[in-house]
Amino acid sequence: MNIDGLLEIIKKRRHNGRVKADPVPDEALRKIIEAASWSPSGNNAQPWEFVVITDPGLKAKIRETMEHPAPAGGPGHGEAPVDPPVIIVVCGDTRIKESYPENVNREEVFYSSMAACVQNLHLAAAACGLATNWGTVREGSMGQLGKILALPEGIEIIAMVRLGYPQQSPPPKSRRSFEETTHWNGFDRAKLRDVRKFIESYGKGWGKL
Repeated sequence: MNIDGLLEIIKKRRHNGRVKADPVPDEALRKIIEAASWSPSGNNAQPWEFVVITDPGLKAKIRETMEHPAPAGGPGHGEAPVDPPVIIVVCGDTRIKESYPENVNREEVFYSSMAACVQNLHLAAAACGLATNWGTVREGSMGQLGKILALPEGIEIIAMVRLGYPQQSPPPKSRRSFEETTHWNGFDRAKLRDVRKFIESYGKGWGKL
């Protein structure tokens, strides 16, 4: 693969919860998790663990536990939630922070490592022709979900990635240009972003990833 092929996959990735009920082959899941496992991590500690959920009853429990769950694959607003064929719960082993040097921000190293892992997972899923929905767990649901998944102490849920074959592919969101975001040999203050204007026009919230 060359850089253009990689860029095509990156641009193909979407935050998309409208997925079909068709099962995802185990081989695709293995490759997606292998790609996530090759992410960079602080001290090469590889703090990630992946809980793959395909059981319908377990998926229903997870959905019911989530606070104000959004339809994962439902065709429209207000309709009953439809569970995706697969949920990958990406977890991090917080005990691994002790392996980092004491003079670094261990929290930053840990969560940066996990973010790289989740990103690789999404890109690999896009390369397999799958849609992904990147979900986070609210604090009030974390303990109950940990019990449902039988998570040991020290294992933290980082992200819940719902995936399946897309019903439809939404158009890409706009991106800031190379010229706007890139500074040569120091920060060009003339390019300093008007964040207040962005918030007023876009609103406060997650938008679409």
